[in-house]
Amino acid sequence: YVIVAILSVETRFGNYTGYTPTLDILSTFAVMDRKTYRDVVWRLLPAKDRKRWGRQAFDEKLLKRSQWAYRELYTLLTWEDGQPAKVRSFKGSLMGAIGWPQFLPSSLVQHGVDGNGDGHVDLFDPTDAIASVASYLSAYGWVGAGNRAEKEKVIYAYNHSRPYVDTILGIAERLQQGG
Repeated sequence: YVIVAILSVETRFGNYTGYTPTLDILSTFAVMDRKTYRDVVWRLLPAKDRKRWGRQAFDEKLLKRSQWAYRELYTLLTWEDGQPAKVRSFKGSLMGAIGWPQFLPSSLVQHGVDGNGDGHVDLFDPTDAIASVASYLSAYGWVGAGNRAEKEKVIYAYNHSRPYVDTILGIAERLQQGG
């Protein structure tokens, strides 16, 4: 029930997986370690956002995001080594997440599962997506009979948002009750 809830919330069962080229997103974030690029983005922000953020906090956030993006970009490029056309074809969220479960490349490499036995992991295939989410949840300690607090902790690892956790568990509970 939780897997169904996650796939429903993330992409409406693959009906909306995103339109942003993953390679472009991760590459753009990765170059934010350069001040000249951060300056461009800073100037694009409305004055109220610049005031709210402050330049130092803005730069710190983008520097951290750059480090994260380099790791995700490297993971994506090495995962599909020898298949650059496939990497270029990935489209997803504005944060570089792909497929039905909206996995980042690092999650894809760690938890992606070939659920249909065709020899490759395809997060746009429902069987692989379901098996991959199950693998992710299992790796973070999912126990089907666990209490709510344990379930919340695992789902929070999937998406660091309390409203997300509550939504997923609420949907799963309604599904389990036949509603």
